[in-house]
Amino acid sequence: DYRSTEVALGWIPTDYFTNPTYYTDASRAALVDALDDVDYGLDGSAHVLSLSNNKYSVVASAKMSSLYQGSVTLMANNLAAAVNGLTYKSFNLDYQTNGGTAIPSKSFKINDPLTAPTDSTTREFYQFEGWYTDAALTNKITNWSLLSMPYGGMTVYAKWTLTAVTVTFNSNGGTAVADHVANAGTAWTGPTTTPTRTGYVFDKWFYDNTTFTNPVDWSTFKMPSSSLTLYAHWNYANYKITFNSNGGSTVAQIITPYMSSVTKPADPTKTNYGFDGWYYDSG
Repeated sequence: DYRSTEVALGWIPTDYFTNPTYYTDASRAALVDALDDVDYGLDGSAHVLSLSNNKYSVVASAKMSSLYQGSVTLMANNLAAAVNGLTYKSFNLDYQTNGGTAIPSKSFKINDPLTAPTDSTTREFYQFEGWYTDAALTNKITNWSLLSMPYGGMTVYAKWTLTAVTVTFNSNGGTAVADHVANAGTAWTGPTTTPTRTGYVFDKWFYDNTTFTNPVDWSTFKMPSSSLTLYAHWNYANYKITFNSNGGSTVAQIITPYMSSVTKPADPTKTNYGFDGWYYDSG
């Protein structure tokens, strides 16, 4: 009887009336056709539908129509299929990475719950802080399941903060040099303190601590994306040994690196004296 048709009419969602463009053109056209069939009793004999408050119903006179009763099952089945076939349009969720690596858009149907991207975005020198629903980055997404796709699509925005990193100095036996902490990617001209080490002359700072093949160029240095240790390289200091012959013949000075072996010079001579040896003190 007519009741199966009214059941199918009751399945029509409210937003079909309030926002019909939410639905695909094809599914909306199919429902319009099915409603027309019901309204005109399949043979165009009469209007049998009444629309009030975004809801269709069968008018009382149609319920008693023998013609309507005869075609009600077919009309109800067609209407039910059309209602069930209503399909929301799909729109894109766009990921604005704000300088990070790109993430492709993802398609969702209207009112479908949104999900966080499966791909991650990265940005050199920066720490990812999350996704936001506004470009001003004031409304952070903490629960994606509470979001659904609106009509027309949606964009979410990545927030970044500069990463603070530490440069540590290994003086390799020299005096300590303080660590330097700054944001990754910022320029720095190097420490103002030069380390010292007995018997050595400081050379320069290196990235490697074994072969010392990669020196730091402070004119182009920028704080790295992660903490870093630099290593001091040293050269032996040269020492000068001077000889006071105390009236004897001159003995040339010797210049030699720290901790190196020294060859005894030729003995000086002095008239009427025999050379005894060299002493650290003048007596």
